[in-house]
Amino acid sequence: MNKVVDFLQANPVQYLGTVGRDGKAKCRPFMFCFEKDGKLWFCTNNQKDVYKDMQANPEVEVSVSDPAYAWLRLHGRAVFEDNM
Repeated sequence: MNKVVDFLQANPVQYLGTVGRDGKAKCRPFMFCFEKDGKLWFCTNNQKDVYKDMQANPEVEVSVSDPAYAWLRLHGRAVFEDNM
């Protein structure tokens, strides 16, 4: 997990893939916040389309690369936490 976190922190813009409520693929730039208890945390506003899309279909994928063309792709289910 440390290597993943280091890579995400070193490459601050990641791309989040979701399925939109229209059934079409969506890809948006996103930023990693932190890791806690073995879970990766990202943040968005609950008024945004991406939040509504993930509520409808929580299957997501994050992709990121570095300037040397190393890359990382992570997939999972979005879990929502209303916790500042």
